[in-house]
Amino acid sequence: MIGLRTPKAIALGGLLALFGGLSPARGQAGPLPKDRDPFEKDRTAAAEEQILLQSVEGPITSRLAGRVVERLRTAPERWPRARTVVFTLDTDGGELAAAGEIAELMARDLKGYLTVARVPPGASVRGEGLLLVFAAQKIVLGKDSVLGGGPGPERGAAAELKELVRKYASERGHSPALADAMVSGEHEELLRVRLAPERPGSEETVLIMTRQDLDDRLKGKPDRLLGEKTLVGKGQLLELTTEKAREYKLTRHVADDVTQIQLELGLAVAPENVIDLDEPAQPRTAVDLLNLPFVRFLLILCGALAVLIELKTLGTLIPGTIALLCFAVFFVAHSLPVSGAVEGTASLWEVLLFVLGAGLLAMEFLLLPGVAIFGILGGALCAVSLVLAMVPSASSGASVSVRGAVEEAIAILAYGFLAAFACFLLLVRFISHRPGLARRGLVSTSAIVGVPTADSALAAQAAQQGLVGSAGSALTALRPAGKVRLEDGTVLDVVAEGEFIEAGTPVKVIQCDGGITRVSRLEA
Repeated sequence: MIGLRTPKAIALGGLLALFGGLSPARGQAGPLPKDRDPFEKDRTAAAEEQILLQSVEGPITSRLAGRVVERLRTAPERWPRARTVVFTLDTDGGELAAAGEIAELMARDLKGYLTVARVPPGASVRGEGLLLVFAAQKIVLGKDSVLGGGPGPERGAAAELKELVRKYASERGHSPALADAMVSGEHEELLRVRLAPERPGSEETVLIMTRQDLDDRLKGKPDRLLGEKTLVGKGQLLELTTEKAREYKLTRHVADDVTQIQLELGLAVAPENVIDLDEPAQPRTAVDLLNLPFVRFLLILCGALAVLIELKTLGTLIPGTIALLCFAVFFVAHSLPVSGAVEGTASLWEVLLFVLGAGLLAMEFLLLPGVAIFGILGGALCAVSLVLAMVPSASSGASVSVRGAVEEAIAILAYGFLAAFACFLLLVRFISHRPGLARRGLVSTSAIVGVPTADSALAAQAAQQGLVGSAGSALTALRPAGKVRLEDGTVLDVVAEGEFIEAGTPVKVIQCDGGITRVSRLEA
């Protein structure tokens, strides 16, 4: 790693110190200042590096794997100074395909990083989770950590898991036989053997192998065997504690926290550069605050509730202004980058989509009421634009997966709209009746007054039939729906027959059927 003193660097430092003591004569260097550190540049570079922490806890699922893989595949762009990725593991396995996807990420996509499999104190990794242990470059265990053991996978899955574990164990220089015994009981007796050196003067060899492998190795040389120890019997799963893992040379690193890991592996990284990818970032700016899920929910709730109240008390404009302000703040906040990102999550396209949807809704309620198609399409466009505005692009630098962001955005939108509708129903009875609006033909009272009975429905139909032939004038423009005032002062909701009728035009009732009153222009 950058910043560690290599023998070549130490020798160079010694030469500099030696020649620094010479007098500043011609062709000779002067003494170095006493407060100058020859390794200051290396230490500064190391302190500016970053360590990324990624936890894999509980069952390994495709959703978890997708989040981890998508987050770390873009690590060079999001965290350009990161050189180490520490995976904190505490899992009994899960989906083999999901575990294999994370292991492949560690072994292939993160090849330029130091990957560390860390098992915290008291935690355990079993089954498919062992793929992640053997795929890492370094294994660090805590006090009382456990690897392997427990219930093994199904017979078919065990064979595939053994093949993958053997592959990663071989690539990282671990014993494939040891890895086999940790994931499946389908193995021969496993031994730890000491073999005499093949050449005089060399050291003895300590290996972990099966009885069959030992017999093959000692053919013709039985005197090389200095000793053997059974690690696990045939058909049994091998469970390694921290002490056994060190004894069997699976790891030589023991650390209980990230600070100890840095000391153990020689990583000189400043504390503020240790980034926990699973820890939500604390808001540092107003933009960070406005992008929090709860604040997003409040903006959508207030905006949607204000729209409903404006439709209820059409013409007051105050709720409409509040709705416009809420959605404007929403889009402005999401168009600006939060801390650690390079761009915002909302673009001009989402804003234009929302404006188009709002325009269609206005057309439905103000110009063509009852058509429905404009209202449905407008509402859908507004909902899609709000969701897209909360989803980061791949280049935004946000440390979340797109799938997770879409699910969260849909949930925020749904809860916001449902809460707004519930609040509106509670407020309906408290919204005051405005006679002025009623005289102008605008709806200002709730249409839900009570549940009609059969008798009241028949009486209402009879009363409607008595209106046929009545004359009056249009209170509002009939396009085709609107309001008319009859000669006796009664105000009716009507539908014009065959044409648009301007406000003030004399009309007459020509039909009452199924609760719909139809009128036509009254010819002079």
